[in-house]
Amino acid sequence: MVIAFLIPLNDSMIIYHIIFYHARRSARRIAPSTSNTLTAHITNAKREMKLALHMIMIETLYVGAGTPLLELVLWLVIQPKSPPPELLYLLSYNSISLFGTLAIIMLFWMNKPVKDIAVKYLHCEQLHNYLHSVSTQLQ
Repeated sequence: MVIAFLIPLNDSMIIYHIIFYHARRSARRIAPSTSNTLTAHITNAKREMKLALHMIMIETLYVGAGTPLLELVLWLVIQPKSPPPELLYLLSYNSISLFGTLAIIMLFWMNKPVKDIAVKYLHCEQLHNYLHSVSTQLQ
């Protein structure tokens, strides 16, 4: 169980580091070709900060989901004769559900094209429901 938490966490951190490294490197290659390098560096810095923020948020949610389960497993390994409190079991299951849901919501909210499509759809649906209710009231 510990391996099932730590290996994916380390793998994702390595992959995010590689992505961030390549994003910075590509920004440095492109920047000298522009006429105003200060503006290009500011734009790249904003993009890199946004990328870093998203990666840190994803990793934080992943750590939050797995830490209670990791503590539970370590408790069972270190003290096999004394069972952990039942509250720790409930906390570990609930943290996985809660942080998994928050991760999905965060990924949805941070993806601008998907968010724009969903907001547009919900707005059109609300407008359709409003027009339908007004037309039924007029009849």
